[in-house]
Amino acid sequence: MPMVLLLTWKITAIASTTRPMILAILLTGMLVLYSGRVLNRNAWLLRLGWVSPPRRRWIWSIVAGLAAASAIWAVARLFHQSLGPFPRLNQFLLASITGPMAEELLFRGLLFWALVTLLIRMHVRQPPAQLISVLLVALAFAGAHIGRAGVSFVCTILTGASFGAMRVWSQSTVAAVLMHATYNFALCWLTLA
Repeated sequence: MPMVLLLTWKITAIASTTRPMILAILLTGMLVLYSGRVLNRNAWLLRLGWVSPPRRRWIWSIVAGLAAASAIWAVARLFHQSLGPFPRLNQFLLASITGPMAEELLFRGLLFWALVTLLIRMHVRQPPAQLISVLLVALAFAGAHIGRAGVSFVCTILTGASFGAMRVWSQSTVAAVLMHATYNFALCWLTLA
């Protein structure tokens, strides 16, 4: 799955003409189908939290993503910062599907799992280990979004922490992906406001 994800991400990122765009759309569709197919099945992905969240957590992931996007939009308006123009189709696909999957598997999947495991081996109890991991991963997440400073950087830390909180609450990286995808999707549409 990580290889399919990286290939899809790369094709989607560079798609600017019709053929690469069609390939990006096809690969994105295949990625979504494949990622659903490997839910709860692959031992390595299970460690990263690639499990189906409880039924109600799916809805809460969407609601939380919309709430986070609304809050960031309000902060941007308050500080007179632009969210930018509405993205091109490839950027929209990247922001709404492929990007959240890649980022959440890396940050709330692999990095979160590694930090929690390390802290528990250091005899830190699970709830504090999870809280520390959520905060450290949120900082790493914000640091990976190059070019953000000031209010934008703080907002990225806060959204990263909210994605991490969803990961802990739902016990599923998939729920964090859905929240992140909803957040990005909503922010793209709020740029029109």
